Amino acid sequence: FRVDLVEQFIGDLPLLDVGIGCGTFIKEREHKTYGGDVNPMGILWLKERGLYKTPFEHVDNASYWDVAEHIPDLAGEVDRVEDYIFMSMPIYDNEAHCLESKHFKPNEHLWYFTEEGLVDFMKYNGFDCEYRSCEESEIGREDVMTFVFLRS
Repeated sequence: FRVDLVEQFIGDLPLLDVGIGCGTFIKEREHKTYGGDVNPMGILWLKERGLYKTPFEHVDNASYWDVAEHIPDLAGEVDRVEDYIFMSMPIYDNEAHCLESKHFKPNEHLWYFTEEGLVDFMKYNGFDCEYRSCEESEIGREDVMTFVFLRS
């Protein structure tokens, strides 16, 4: 789903995958995909393949799959992206939903958004919402939505 979504919006243009996990997205995307991570093993894996991008390097397009909620300076992070941002994250209906959610992890997650709140946050930081979907929730990822934002 994620690879197809990226291809739909940017085709074969390069992309930075922030927070690579085990590298699945990078391995599955046929076009040039770089990575950035805080995990030393992830950084080593990227460097061995010549795919590492240093923190704060400006990029045209970036993906934040299940990672944006962990980034302390999210506004500063998205500021380095020139065109498209692809993002998936838990989305809450309201405060009560958030506090009862399995995704409520105060020692790990720094950001908690409603759908409207995330769209407004990104708009304030220079991005328009081009696409939103509950498809990840429909395939079993509880309360996770996927978004595509384009620099205004």
